[in-house]
Amino acid sequence: MKGAYLRLFEITQSVKGDPLGNALMDEVLTTCFDHALGSCGALERLVAAMNRFNSYLSGYAPPICTGLFRGTPEEISHWAEQLTCQILSNSEQ
Repeated sequence: MKGAYLRLFEITQSVKGDPLGNALMDEVLTTCFDHALGSCGALERLVAAMNRFNSYLSGYAPPICTGLFRGTPEEISHWAEQLTCQILSNSEQ
């Protein structure tokens, strides 16, 4: 595990048992896959979902409070594609 996937794993462990945190994380993952599949408007939804999730994580202790990922829409797009590839690669092993 490395990169985007490792950070996702760390966050997942921290929000375990937190219904709202899990729901927000699921929203980020769903929009990541939508974006990677080329769905129209998915990047805007992904950026919004990421902002909501990062805002929620700011209430956690360090290092989780820094959020899952922050960046420009272009950086978030690249991050989402990287994460999607890493998830799919790990599921094939």
